[in-house]
Amino acid sequence: MAAAADAPDLGQAVGFPLELDAEAGELRFPAVRPAEVSARARSELRPVLCSPDAPGPDPAYRVYRDVAPEGERAKWLALGLRYDLTLLAPGRYGREFVKTFGHDHPERPGTGLTYPELYQVVSGRAVFLLAERRPPPASGFRRVLLVEAGAGEPVVIPPGFAHATANVGPGWLVLANWVARSFAADYSRVRAEGGLPARVLADAASGWRGRPSPAAGRMTVVPPGRSGASLRQGPFPVPATGPVWRLRDEPGRLEWLLRPEEHRPRFAAYLGALAPDGES
Repeated sequence: MAAAADAPDLGQAVGFPLELDAEAGELRFPAVRPAEVSARARSELRPVLCSPDAPGPDPAYRVYRDVAPEGERAKWLALGLRYDLTLLAPGRYGREFVKTFGHDHPERPGTGLTYPELYQVVSGRAVFLLAERRPPPASGFRRVLLVEAGAGEPVVIPPGFAHATANVGPGWLVLANWVARSFAADYSRVRAEGGLPARVLADAASGWRGRPSPAAGRMTVVPPGRSGASLRQGPFPVPATGPVWRLRDEPGRLEWLLRPEEHRPRFAAYLGALAPDGES
């Protein structure tokens, strides 16, 4: 088994024993188990790629859903929460970095708000592409946020945003996330639109750059560290340091994932900190 050079302490970073088999492109779980594993083939990304026929990593990424210790999954079923991991391969398809397909979140019934989600970069470097849809019956997007994040940094997907994640680092990207168990990703709108309204492309001078489409509205690049600092200064009760896996011991701190309608000021404060007025 080949360990990733950029993730020698993967288990320490995620909060439980975990290994990366870089040769196979898979995560290994000595102590906990995912309930479901799926892989996204390169061919499945064709509808959302700038260069659909470009060669590149295959599969692009794997998702490990409902990760829990043996005997503890029933607890998370009762609480209505789920913990997942995603493993993205390094590389590009043409100039576009390997990315997730992108999806919308379902609405919490009766609220007019979609469910939020809490991510954390376990290992590697990511750009989270957050695209805020205009409320119906309007179409298109109000704005796009490109949030760069490194190992340990948390990122929230607020209500009303579709999103995807690109691996802009030289090695494997491992993401952890908490989400409401009733959550089911909707890929149909992103597929019909040919992808989210911005692309994360390789750039010789800066490493990567965002290229918005005409539908993107305003695009803001959020520098590394800002998301974590914004969250830890008050809007959401995430750990000051360490893995978000620790929240399994304090599930009440994840209540905002289940009832976003009770936390509108928190989401507004977070978005205001990510993209202060006048900054782009």
